[in-house]
Amino acid sequence: MNNKRKVRVISDFICPECGLDFPLPRIHGKQRKNGHIKDIYCPKCDKIQQFQEYKYNQVYKTLDGEIINKAG
Repeated sequence: MNNKRKVRVISDFICPECGLDFPLPRIHGKQRKNGHIKDIYCPKCDKIQQFQEYKYNQVYKTLDGEIINKAG
């Protein structure tokens, strides 16, 4: 089965500097564990940052920008 037909889920990537929440699709079954680090260009910081990856709806941010991981 080619990648076009595989089910995709959304992972949230969070910038460590500015807190930008960046959703990206992942192939179901190819997801990484919560907190996985991935180098992604942050348009807000204007540089490559080490974003942390979280499964969709597993992380929330408070009004102060603090990250709360629902999964523990």
